[in-house]
Amino acid sequence: MGKRGLESRDLLKIRLIGDVDISPDGERVVAVIQEVDPEANSYRRTLHLWQRERGLQPFTAGKEDSHPRFSPDGTWIGFISKRSGQPQLWRIPVMGGEAQQVTRIEGGIRDFAISPDGKRVAVLANLGRDGVQPEKREQAKERELEADLYRKHTQGVKVIEHLYHKMDGEGFYGHRAPQVVVLNADGSEPRQLTQLPYRYGGLAWSPDGTEIYTAVNREPDFDRHPDRQHIWAIPVDGGEPRRLSPLELGAWAPVPSPDGAWIAFLANDPKELGYDNTKLYLVGRDGRGFRCLTAHLDRTMSNSTVTDLVGPGRGEPQWSPDGRFIYVLSSAFGFTEVLRIDVATGEAETVAGEGKAAYAFRLDGQGRKLAYTAATFEHPGELYLAEEGREERLSGVNDAFFEEVAVSRPIRFEAQAEGGPTVEGWVIPPLPGGQPLEPGRKAPTILQIHGGPMTQYSPTYFFEFQLLAAQGWGVVFTNPRGSLGYGEAFCQAIREEWGNKDMADVMAGLDEAIRRFDWIDPDRLGITGGSYGGYLTNWIIAHTDRFKAAVSGRSVAEWRAMVGTGDFGWAWTERFGNAYPWGPDDERYRQQSPITYASNITTPLLIEHQEGDLRCPINQGEMLFTAVKAAGKAPVRFVRYPDEFHGMSRTGKPWHRIHRLDEIVRWFALYLEGREVEPPPHGGV
Repeated sequence: MGKRGLESRDLLKIRLIGDVDISPDGERVVAVIQEVDPEANSYRRTLHLWQRERGLQPFTAGKEDSHPRFSPDGTWIGFISKRSGQPQLWRIPVMGGEAQQVTRIEGGIRDFAISPDGKRVAVLANLGRDGVQPEKREQAKERELEADLYRKHTQGVKVIEHLYHKMDGEGFYGHRAPQVVVLNADGSEPRQLTQLPYRYGGLAWSPDGTEIYTAVNREPDFDRHPDRQHIWAIPVDGGEPRRLSPLELGAWAPVPSPDGAWIAFLANDPKELGYDNTKLYLVGRDGRGFRCLTAHLDRTMSNSTVTDLVGPGRGEPQWSPDGRFIYVLSSAFGFTEVLRIDVATGEAETVAGEGKAAYAFRLDGQGRKLAYTAATFEHPGELYLAEEGREERLSGVNDAFFEEVAVSRPIRFEAQAEGGPTVEGWVIPPLPGGQPLEPGRKAPTILQIHGGPMTQYSPTYFFEFQLLAAQGWGVVFTNPRGSLGYGEAFCQAIREEWGNKDMADVMAGLDEAIRRFDWIDPDRLGITGGSYGGYLTNWIIAHTDRFKAAVSGRSVAEWRAMVGTGDFGWAWTERFGNAYPWGPDDERYRQQSPITYASNITTPLLIEHQEGDLRCPINQGEMLFTAVKAAGKAPVRFVRYPDEFHGMSRTGKPWHRIHRLDEIVRWFALYLEGREVEPPPHGGV
């Protein structure tokens, strides 16, 4: 009996493995595993511990445990958990036992770093003007509000004074910001080292324990350019902070060398607006000797791969114990791998994750073993161990699922628009009900466009693509100009104008797929994308009637509104010659806004948007719906998801994600095949 086809509710069964660390002796690996809690409509994150003789076993029982890090002596693991209500630092013995709460700071923490001697911990705490205050339980807060009716009935009021006052995925900042706090490893004697109004990100101790390195913009333009952070050294026991990285770079992820002489960090040039490669830099602890280690490598030192199954992980650069090499995630040609950069020569070598999409890694204390998590075309994410050129998969968190459910393997191809560069793409063949398409049959096919645009698609497992294939439809996805992973010139090609070269590339990719794969029905084509992909979907259907159905997700439709309402909206003015749209010259904004051409749209359009989206606010979807509906030339449907941010399709509430997938399937079924798909039955899983 063959395998069955993928269903939307299978999203509830997928487990994701995320952040990882390896013990100093290389004998144990700890990782976060995320599972869906259907009843609570949320996710459970727990720590799992791998040992050679036992394999991967559950280690903690909290509902939201994340970001595990071994202590320097390997005897305990620190992690962040919401067990007390707010995210706080906890620690648990490696040999087992009860977890103990370390921090009790009102507002919670978002990151931590253990000192080299294991005696102290630095945390990024969400502090207000009162500084470090004891954590208050929800019951205590409720009692305080009951006693103060003014506070009770005005607590939702937002008073905004800063240009940078909100962030998609976090919400409105209010009066709190992440600050550096140092305390003893048992949680005693917390000391706040930094102050408002600045927002700090990332933590690393100097090897001698006297300084903490972090990223922050403390310049006069901090409110206007929060993305232009710099690397700062913060003395632990008193003294003036020192800026180490140059002002012209936006820097983050500082990591000191084992001897403490050098600080490595990642950075971009803010003037390039994100269209340049992220590069790896070095600067001396004294602020001298600044240099770029990867200027000769035309690839980005970051994880730029986009998927809808995001493992809860991250991968900062890491030094080898002897200080000769720096390990870093790097994306190119649809994959994200772990590179080892020679500090003396800049020579780069792939040491883990080749042909995969890696997203978190850590090196052991001897520099012999590297634990990492990565996705492949048939695994949304698994745990691996690399040692001396050999790789071993340590987990099989979804093996049982994929023994039952079929996967359609992506097929790579290349295409080229007239006058353009070669563009990489993939086709996912139809797999109706989990079975191959009958010979001679033609299938509707859907063009997918990624967001960013400075990201890249990968031929790794993408739930939405596989769901469409299970309906009997093909999927075409490409990395057009504007994507990262193909060199700076390739990405920068659309910096000044969207909708021209990028449209030419995705359409050339579609045409090449039609030429190569005779099962594609050129008369039944759909198009969809989210964020920038939604923008390009809007743009394309306003410039051609070639597609029979379209789905536009969390998109940009009107640039003038984006500048005034998005979380980084004002920064977009740099794409438009630093002119604001409410000035006398708004022609460029009009020309680049798909809504300007909305009266041309005849393609049936489904618009899906999140009401809490702060990146591309809900008014973008509202205006597009109104424009298309008022023009009256195409059927249009607007689906709004409450209490969701921009990234709902990847990390939103599980049942909202399933509803979105069902809406997409129903829309394409109706307008590509002329069939009505009944809503799925209500009730249990």
